[in-house]
Amino acid sequence: MGVRVPPSALTRNTAGSLAFFRSSLFTVRVGMTDIGVEPSAVLDSILAATDRATDRDLGVKRSATLSRILTAGPAIDPQKAFVRLPPYCLALMQNLSPADQEALGTAIAKLATQAIPPDEKLDILILALINAVGPKSPRRPSLTCDREHPTSAPP
Repeated sequence: MGVRVPPSALTRNTAGSLAFFRSSLFTVRVGMTDIGVEPSAVLDSILAATDRATDRDLGVKRSATLSRILTAGPAIDPQKAFVRLPPYCLALMQNLSPADQEALGTAIAKLATQAIPPDEKLDILILALINAVGPKSPRRPSLTCDREHPTSAPP
C-alpha cells in the first residue's frame, strides 16, 4: 500500500515546488540586462555534466566491445557487414522505434558514402549498431572474408 497524502498537502507541495523552480537563485548581468538563474538551469548544467561523464565511461566500454567483436574469429568483410549486419541487429530487437530505425538507416547510408578507409567504416558501423541495439547484438552473421560462418543459413 502506498502513502496517503491529503489533497491539501499535495496542492501545497506542488505549489511550493513550482515556486522554487520558477524562482531565481541569483542574477547575472549580461550587457545591460539582468538575467535570473533558476534552479532548473543549475540542474540542467549538472545533468549535462553527468551525461558527458557517463558517455566518456561508456565510450571506454564500447571500445572494448568493438575490439572483442573484431578479434573474435576471422576477419570481417566490411562490404558484407554493411549489407548483412544492420538488418540482422534490427531483427534481434523487438522494441526499436521506427524513428530510431530510420535514424540508424540514415546514419549507415551516410557512412557508406564517406571517403574513409573500409576498416574505419566497419568500426563506426559496429559502434552505431552497439549504440542502437546494445553491446551484445552486433555479432558475426556470415561476415567473414574467407568463408561463410558455419552456423548461418544459406542466403
